[in-house]
Amino acid sequence: MILYIGNKLSSSKGSVSFIETLTPLLNERYKIKAVSAFSNRLMRILHMLFTVLGYHRVTSVIIIDCFSTRAFWFAYLTARLSVTLGVPYIAIVRGGDFESRLNKSPEACRFLFNRSERNIVPSRYLKSIFDRYNILTDIIPNFIEIEKYLFKKREPVMPKLLWVRAFHPIYNPIMALEVIVLLKQQYPNVCLCMVGPDRGMLDEVLRRRDQWNLNENVSIKGALRKEEWCALASDYDFFINTTNVDNMPVSVIEAMALGLVVISTNAGGIPFILNDSEDSIVVPRNSASSMSEAISKILTNQHMAGFLSCNARKKAESFSWHCVKEQWFRLLDKYEKVRFD
Repeated sequence: MILYIGNKLSSSKGSVSFIETLTPLLNERYKIKAVSAFSNRLMRILHMLFTVLGYHRVTSVIIIDCFSTRAFWFAYLTARLSVTLGVPYIAIVRGGDFESRLNKSPEACRFLFNRSERNIVPSRYLKSIFDRYNILTDIIPNFIEIEKYLFKKREPVMPKLLWVRAFHPIYNPIMALEVIVLLKQQYPNVCLCMVGPDRGMLDEVLRRRDQWNLNENVSIKGALRKEEWCALASDYDFFINTTNVDNMPVSVIEAMALGLVVISTNAGGIPFILNDSEDSIVVPRNSASSMSEAISKILTNQHMAGFLSCNARKKAESFSWHCVKEQWFRLLDKYEKVRFD
């Protein structure tokens, strides 16, 4: 059996986590158990550790999601217990700000990543960071189930923008409002829909929306399931990604699969997955003026919108499960007998 330790959030409303996306696909080939769905941090780590204890005799390998935030310690403690019990584990690196964790917790990171069987990263960007710390990694890209995303070519386009991230400082939601302030000067009917859970900045976004007289232009939907925001996306033409820290965001790949015209900052791993002026427009971080100018330029060049929309879909298809599944199978087949039932 394969034991997958990560953030399994199916019990709550919001974005589907990576563990929820990957587990059903692996379960078609292997026997796999995934935890944990507890939102309370103490309950979650206890559930993780007691699951490892309870199943270690029948577990061939443990997959551990590793985040750079406080959830890093869930991965570290799980790894220590795995080593104590003699169960091999594979570390999957998640999140775009792992360099800060490598600097803050060097000894814990060395233990976690040097004792693992393999360290999996989703992008060349993260691999380049781990290379600088002499930590061996292999790349298996993030993926989507491409057949679930209905493509719509954006041509012609209107100033209708969609933003899908958490309301957290690293995703810079205030910049999205600044973009609307600038676009409103030329396009009074510009609209922005913001989708995502509150991670500490929603009140500030609401305050700025009122202060800048954007109530008629900006709607906030809160956390939506993937199916909900993908359906909502059919009413919009642009996808703006204002983040200051990023790795290989699945939401951007999903937006490309839907055919939205993607305008993103150049944060972190973004330049490793987006090709400026080919499948998207990439602008400097914290530059609302650059992002608004890029949108204005496309609004006056409708052919460019269609060109980017079609190329975005082609790029997204390269991140389909069909394209990456063999890498997962090669990784796990050595530990777990393939199921044929």
